[in-house]
Amino acid sequence: DDRTNTSLTVKWPSDIAVTKIRTMKMNGDTEELVSEDAIEDATKGKFTKTGLDPNTEYVFYIYNGEDCQGRTSFTTFPNYVEYLAQDGFNLQDAINNVTDGYAIMLSPDGDNNVFNLAASNITINNTVHIMARNTKPVTVNNVAFDLVGSTGLTIENIKCIDSEKKRVFLKFTNPTSGNYIISNVEIEGYKNFAQDPGSNATEVALLEVKNCFMHNGISGRWMDFHKKMNR
Repeated sequence: DDRTNTSLTVKWPSDIAVTKIRTMKMNGDTEELVSEDAIEDATKGKFTKTGLDPNTEYVFYIYNGEDCQGRTSFTTFPNYVEYLAQDGFNLQDAINNVTDGYAIMLSPDGDNNVFNLAASNITINNTVHIMARNTKPVTVNNVAFDLVGSTGLTIENIKCIDSEKKRVFLKFTNPTSGNYIISNVEIEGYKNFAQDPGSNATEVALLEVKNCFMHNGISGRWMDFHKKMNR
């Protein structure tokens, strides 16, 4: 809740003395000064910096007088279009209509955090970023991604459940070289995590799977690719 595409919030215990916060923007490996902001009331225990760039890492240095008490870093969200949890959600339409460079943000609607899709098989033929705020995890039921001419896919902070236990989460039908990043995703009940159809060469620039958990499936295979494929 404290992170958007243009703002970040730093928090600290209300009994800690904080007099100023220095905000730095990361440009590659170099930190560039954005501002130094005086903290008038440290007992509020938080500071929000606005006007930041989307999808950019910032470092915050926390000071008591001239003594640096520590540092922390955050990355703003990319620009996004937000959708609330609902039955019959058309993820395919959302993907087809999203502005280039924007992410699809899946968010809870009150106490409901489940997306029941209108159609389970989703065709990806461009570059797509699907995410949820990691402070508010959401569940997507029975989704499967068919990478037909895809140029890249990022999925993060989502729980995906295949209640029928028959789907392949990612099917590399005919993607073009691109980055495929699956991060902080729980995958339950699927047949396989990734698979190719066995009749074409599959080549991507990057396949990165980090902090993911696949369980309660039926195949026992994480990756299912043709034996002669280059891995």
